[in-house]
Amino acid sequence: MAAARWAPIIGLLALLLPFAPAPGCSATTARSPPSSASSAVFLLSGDVYPTGHYYVTMNIGDPAKPYFLDVDTGSDLTWLQCDAPCQSCNKVPHPLYRPTKNKLVPCANSLCTALHSGQSPNKKCTTQQQCDYQIKYADSASSLGVLVTDSFSLPLRNKSNVRPSLSFGCGYDQQVGKNGAAQAKTDGLLGLGRGSVSLLSQLKQQGITKNVLGHCLSTSGGGFLFFGDDMVPTSRAIWVPMVQSTSGNYYSTGLAVLYFDRRPLGVKPMELVFDSGSTYTYFAAQPFQAIVSAIKGGLSTSLKQVSDPSLPLCWKGQKAFKSVFDVKKDFKSLHFSFGKNRLMDIPPENYLIVTKNGNVCLGILDGSAAKLNFNIIGDITMQDQMGVGKNFQQTSPVDGMLRLGRGKVRFVSQLKTLGTITKHAVGDDNGDGGTMVPSQASPGSPCPVATPGVRSSRPRTMDEHKCCLGIGKMSSCSAVMVARARSRATMVVAALTFLRGERKQEKKSRREHVVEIKGGLSNSLEQVSDPSLPLCGKGQKAFKSEFDVKEDFKSFQLSFGNNAVMEVPPENYLVVTDQMVIYDNERAQLGWIRGSCDVESLLFL
Repeated sequence: MAAARWAPIIGLLALLLPFAPAPGCSATTARSPPSSASSAVFLLSGDVYPTGHYYVTMNIGDPAKPYFLDVDTGSDLTWLQCDAPCQSCNKVPHPLYRPTKNKLVPCANSLCTALHSGQSPNKKCTTQQQCDYQIKYADSASSLGVLVTDSFSLPLRNKSNVRPSLSFGCGYDQQVGKNGAAQAKTDGLLGLGRGSVSLLSQLKQQGITKNVLGHCLSTSGGGFLFFGDDMVPTSRAIWVPMVQSTSGNYYSTGLAVLYFDRRPLGVKPMELVFDSGSTYTYFAAQPFQAIVSAIKGGLSTSLKQVSDPSLPLCWKGQKAFKSVFDVKKDFKSLHFSFGKNRLMDIPPENYLIVTKNGNVCLGILDGSAAKLNFNIIGDITMQDQMGVGKNFQQTSPVDGMLRLGRGKVRFVSQLKTLGTITKHAVGDDNGDGGTMVPSQASPGSPCPVATPGVRSSRPRTMDEHKCCLGIGKMSSCSAVMVARARSRATMVVAALTFLRGERKQEKKSRREHVVEIKGGLSNSLEQVSDPSLPLCGKGQKAFKSEFDVKEDFKSFQLSFGNNAVMEVPPENYLVVTDQMVIYDNERAQLGWIRGSCDVESLLFL
């Protein structure tokens, strides 16, 4: 469902479904939730164009079976297309979910009451055995069914796995797109709104995760989703209080002022709602017309407006465009100001798409045409932003620190004294060879060779008697900060940290090295400001990895004498950044931060 999902309407059905008989033996009891809340992490699939949404794989039932669910922070109810039997369903990737009668949620259940809340007083259950629902969305899509409960298999960040029983919709009548005409890319919808029927609220109620979620939607497709608070960044995030939306219980940051190319557009402050269930961004009539006029006014004569079935407002160039970065010089950035220096930048790649016809189209749509009375920040604008709602006191991702220095109180020295080990040495016996760098350090002094800032696994060996550092052959080993990231149009030159040895070496300041790096860059790289690091550059198109710019940057070497040389290639002093967005219902704040849409990067938050 590519359009915005809004204004759900709950109805009641006088139909008791003919469910499959319950199995003879009872279902396996779900594992008890952990004593302390953790976070669940999921890989995302999909993209803004051409898929039209991002979706996650959820394993549901006993035994667990996989289902693709469309991630939607704009609605509460999670539902699956269901064989109960199905009256009107799309062709879906997996066999239809088939419930048993003992999975029905009765009408008296508090979640059923919450699902029906807000409706007229005469909306009551017609039978006490089941909780019927009917959800209608602003794009005319709908789901009709009954509420059921089944186990979800959730992989937690602490490497455990829990299987809580959660309630969701068993939809036997869906009106989504062209029913039956083509196979849908998902089996249902994952409702992550702020209501109590939301899966996120249910996990909080059972003590499994905090009521916090975050997602990173990559411009190159995919990304990640997480539930829980132990992966929220501790610094550099921009936080805005969540407020009660005038149109419902949605993720709203309240009023913001819209700028185009750093100039205010003269429209009144806009109420913004963040909705991952909306592919595109929607503005009310006044700001929509203002932004269209501003964009058109800055376009070159080489762009001609054309009709394209993908979106209402499109342009073509003298030749087919391959990516948004082919036309980035013709379009300016937008940004929202929330006051107190809290800004959200929206570069062209976060409001434009390039279609299969080679045209560039505006991904900001007229909300009044969709009968919306507020403004929606959709997937296209949230791409490469990690949305985080910070409503808690952040805790460290580690429990302590293991010191491996040369003093007598260090861990390795104590093990040697106790006879647990026979040699004062620390390192990885990976058998891949390497280079040993001897030193003449005085006893008790720190080993003068170190590799600070490397946040990934690297082989190194420090021998107590020789005070040596073994530098293995793994490419992740370097003297600079390394981060794995993808798909943002920003390349970051990390601050260089150089190894120090006892030998007199030719030393250069960071400034001198930066001058040398900048002097060798091509004209296609433009220096830009980025909150991630002090020195950054962007190219003509988004970089997916450090290897996209490897030809522009040279390796440098660190010599320790005696032919002992440490090679530092560009991928070990550059990092490509993404952005992420996070919603927190614990303290009602919403935030965004540059990070990485590579799920492996979560290990370093």
